[in-house]
Amino acid sequence: VRLVGDPAEVYWYRLVAAALNALVVVLAAWRLRPFGRTGVVGLVAFAPATWFLIGVVNPNGFELVLVLLAWVGVVRWVSRADRSPAAAWWISAPLAVAVACRPVALMATVAVLAVLELRGHPSWRRRVVLWGPIGAAAASVLAWNRIVHLRVDDPRTAGSGSTARAAWEAVRSVPGTAHEMVASLGWLEFSAPTVAVAMWALGGFFAAWRWRPGRAGASAVLTWLVLLVAVPVVFEVIVHRSLGPIWQGRYSLPTFVGVVALVLCEPLSVSRRAARATILAAALAEVWSYWWVVRRYAVGVDGSWWLDDAYRSSSVLGPRTWILINIAIVCLLAGSTMLTLAPGAARSRVTGCSRTRR
Repeated sequence: VRLVGDPAEVYWYRLVAAALNALVVVLAAWRLRPFGRTGVVGLVAFAPATWFLIGVVNPNGFELVLVLLAWVGVVRWVSRADRSPAAAWWISAPLAVAVACRPVALMATVAVLAVLELRGHPSWRRRVVLWGPIGAAAASVLAWNRIVHLRVDDPRTAGSGSTARAAWEAVRSVPGTAHEMVASLGWLEFSAPTVAVAMWALGGFFAAWRWRPGRAGASAVLTWLVLLVAVPVVFEVIVHRSLGPIWQGRYSLPTFVGVVALVLCEPLSVSRRAARATILAAALAEVWSYWWVVRRYAVGVDGSWWLDDAYRSSSVLGPRTWILINIAIVCLLAGSTMLTLAPGAARSRVTGCSRTRR
């Protein structure tokens, strides 16, 4: 913002955040091109909360897209047997930047590298490239925190109970965390409508209903699930006396988007019909959630669905106009994606974690 805009104007922060996040998402999509139709399953990772988070000014959004890019690097490493230093850098560099921007990204980093160890079996030389930049980023954060004498505590939320009590409360909050991870569209104050969440889940079903993980894939899925569920619990137990139960679902999203790697690293066959159904479901979920957000902030949760009050009191580019623009963009992107599905091939295959060569 200091380089290209006005640091005193909030819209510049929104534009820069959106541009950075969009750039990384496009880069991740570009790196998924070799997977053809099967790459559509990447939409499974973009729950309504994901779209919301990468569209606001928050380091959590940038962390999310960077970790997504690293997960795509895992897919390419495993599925194409690309074990070069460049392939390792495509994984470690985004993770290192994410840790430098937001230290809690270390938790998602552990999940990424754990799945890579199970499916990719990197050599020791490659492990130096994979772990080195992340270790350097973590060390720099620790050094800076020591220099500025950072204290991580908050008496307003800190707990005073036993560790066992904190662990039980953290376990009880797992379902709520999962719901926030998929549907939270604000500071835990409101969620995406049930219809949008259902459409997203339906898209995931269409994308992966023929997924058949092998033994190695099942081990990776189990590890990923354990980390997805256990990390928030362990975190809240560790900080319960200094911070209390502060974990939010959005903190788990960078780990959750690993579903891209878990699905694409297995034998998978996606028909054109299933791919198009996935795209349509994802588009409907995105538009419905966006409309819900605009209504919430423009006229309130009890206001008109057509935003009449906001429309009458705003300029031409008011809330209702932005909904139409959003719908047009989503339709354009969804239509373009559908057109790129090759009509000549019955299906696109990734078999045995290796791209079929013809």
